[in-house]
Amino acid sequence: MKIYYHRWREGQESCALFTGKIHPDSHSENASFATFSVSENDPQAPSEQGFPAIVGDPGLVTVQKHNTPSHRPAYLTLVADEHAKLAAHQEKHPPRGRHAKNSLKAVKATHKKTKAWLRLSADDRERRVLDFAFRSESFSWTLNLTPKKQAQLRKRGRPANYLADAINRACKRELGRSVPISLALEVTSTGRLHAHGIVTLERGEWKAFREALKSAGGKVEGRGAGRQTDTRKLWNATGWANYIAKDFDRTAEALGTEKVFYQCNATRAGARQEYEASLARQKALRRGQ
Repeated sequence: MKIYYHRWREGQESCALFTGKIHPDSHSENASFATFSVSENDPQAPSEQGFPAIVGDPGLVTVQKHNTPSHRPAYLTLVADEHAKLAAHQEKHPPRGRHAKNSLKAVKATHKKTKAWLRLSADDRERRVLDFAFRSESFSWTLNLTPKKQAQLRKRGRPANYLADAINRACKRELGRSVPISLALEVTSTGRLHAHGIVTLERGEWKAFREALKSAGGKVEGRGAGRQTDTRKLWNATGWANYIAKDFDRTAEALGTEKVFYQCNATRAGARQEYEASLARQKALRRGQ
């Protein structure tokens, strides 16, 4: 393979052309590709590396590189090793008391999806999750977004997850922890993007949560700032679920994605465990009859 410097007219940059024989039996040289702009006397001009070429397929030429680096980052290997060590330690010394629920085995079991849960339709699963949130002393909320935040969400492939992450970060600042939330984005007939959702809070946290919502949605200044957020006790989970999903098709079309709904894993896992417990009770009753 040889390197040639193609010269343009005065005032224009030059580029390096790499030429080589594509077929071993060919006596002609064919231009293959051009690289970034470079001058002939540039100290960083490309030079021959001396890598031996390996010809397998007559139409392909590959380069035999020495010390090919691994595609797996070193930190991932370290994390996997530490995770395996922790799992082995917890097998011999299972966590007790308040630490038991945070063990690797318990966390894995919490997020495991059983066949019974997967047999439910997507709508039925969402309805059960919202009903579980309703019975967990939850609040409904609405958040109006600033034009800047609306523009950011419209550029995202998963806008609901992007807003949920922003709310969780704000909750960690205002409440000291992330909270279980569910949310749905909605685009009105006039094109205004806003969000509705459900949150499970402890007593006395709703004011701090309102501040977290304002921070995540971009604080509105001046007129209308007092109406940016609205939080109320959730009285009817089914009615609220129907309300926040009323314009799903229009919202998905306006944003160019169906990822306009978000539910946290904690609420979803609670609903799944409750459903599986009810199935276990039904099975026990049938056996007793």
